[in-house]
Amino acid sequence: MIESWNRAAQHLFGYTAAEAVGEPGSMLVPPERRREHDEILGQIRRGEPVEPLETVRITKAGRRMDVGRRMSLLRNADGELIGASSISRDITQRVRMERALRAAEHRFHTAFDRAPIGICLLPLDAADAAALLEVYPAMAELLGHTVDGLTGTQLSALTAPEDHARIRAKLGELAGGQGGQVEFEGRLIHHDGHVVWAQIRGALLSEADEQQTVAITHVIDISDRKRSEDQLQHLADHDALTGLVNRRPFTEELAGALRLGKRHGEAGAVLFLDLDGFKFVNDTFGHAAGDELIVRVAGLLSGAIRKADTIARIGGDEFAILLTRCDRVAAILVAEKLLSTLRHDNQSNGDDPRMHVSSSVGIALFAADDGLTPDELVVRADIAMYEAKNSGNDRCSLYDCKVRRRA
Repeated sequence: MIESWNRAAQHLFGYTAAEAVGEPGSMLVPPERRREHDEILGQIRRGEPVEPLETVRITKAGRRMDVGRRMSLLRNADGELIGASSISRDITQRVRMERALRAAEHRFHTAFDRAPIGICLLPLDAADAAALLEVYPAMAELLGHTVDGLTGTQLSALTAPEDHARIRAKLGELAGGQGGQVEFEGRLIHHDGHVVWAQIRGALLSEADEQQTVAITHVIDISDRKRSEDQLQHLADHDALTGLVNRRPFTEELAGALRLGKRHGEAGAVLFLDLDGFKFVNDTFGHAAGDELIVRVAGLLSGAIRKADTIARIGGDEFAILLTRCDRVAAILVAEKLLSTLRHDNQSNGDDPRMHVSSSVGIALFAADDGLTPDELVVRADIAMYEAKNSGNDRCSLYDCKVRRRA
């Protein structure tokens, strides 16, 4: 029973001393806390000390209130237990704030756990060698690992060797304070060994102490996008019918060969081929037969040159070939070999006129010190090809700059 009730208790619970004294203490206890209350009373009766606790009480107005309680045993002069004193403090506001904080933390972790993109925490100081501090489920799934299996793994073990230096440099920018965040693309290694192209965004998270700087890293799988980009690039750089490269990459390859030739003193040649009688096949047997013929010729020409050489389809029935590390004699031999290959194919196809074709080949040589551009070389080879065609077809002609200058 309540034996004393001070003004603070009256203010806290709403009961006057007259209303509270003589009443059981359980009048302040909500039903779900009765068992807890009875257990504490049992401790008091047994003379056992009661640890401070946080519980719930009900005011006179019916409001539930979170309270912190401290209880002390009371004894008379003979040491006999006569009761207990209870000091209660309203902690409702603090409990609400703690609950809100726990709820926010729960939402935060739930958001990370259920995030559709890969998220991990990454140390940026050199001492930790970029081992993943914390990994969330989508990140583990993206790389085919479990969360526990991926946590603590060195970043270098998860990235393609070709991208190690670039990824270290980007994270170094973040660690060095060169920006609040970095974004780049890189290749990660899946648990089964295949490459996962990823867009990686890192942001400085905190500097909890002087020992460690941490970044939060978002990783998005862009493998499908990369495959689509590669396919589009392939279509842009290759002839759809034959699969050979087209004029643009051929010109780039030729420009690179000219630079290397100038640096190392190496010579080479460009061959320009135009099929003889192709218009007759197209007009007589139709475009399907013409396409079939172009595909077959592309295969024959590709098989007759070195793997180091480059062949391109640059027009309807026009092909260009780049021969590197090649002098005048070698270039003529290659041209003759191509002509011979087509002649032999004609013999193999018997009396079928749709399959009979020859070629006129123009040859333009380049040396380390002639200063020619790729376009100039192709034009020279094209001019030489027309000379071969005007001389009766099925032959090759070498561009002679001296003759041209005299003309």
